[in-house]
Amino acid sequence: MPWATADHDLEATTGYLAALRSEWDKGENFNYAMHTSQGDVVGACGLMSRRDRTCTRSATGFTVRTPATAATAAALALAEVGLGQPGIDRVEICHDVDNPASGRLAAKVGFREVGSMR
Repeated sequence: MPWATADHDLEATTGYLAALRSEWDKGENFNYAMHTSQGDVVGACGLMSRRDRTCTRSATGFTVRTPATAATAAALALAEVGLGQPGIDRVEICHDVDNPASGRLAAKVGFREVGSMR
């Protein structure tokens, strides 16, 4: 998360957002702002394209600063959007083993663990 540093200024943010827009336009990655019904920003989430020899899939990612209900809603929405895309075989959530809450969230919304990697 290049934007999650103390020295990430307006210029860096502007460049980061331009790169995100370019990825969206190319159909590579799709990032969303998460906000309350009142318009307060509470996080960000996205679908990242992953293609290999065995399948075409989307991986999810999200960062929230609110209760887990926002992360749960984001995971469900991203899975639905990802699986609705042509040629997408599966949607993945990868999480750090040192963040068991993310693993519980994945299970809560119906994802199943298929393995671990370094």
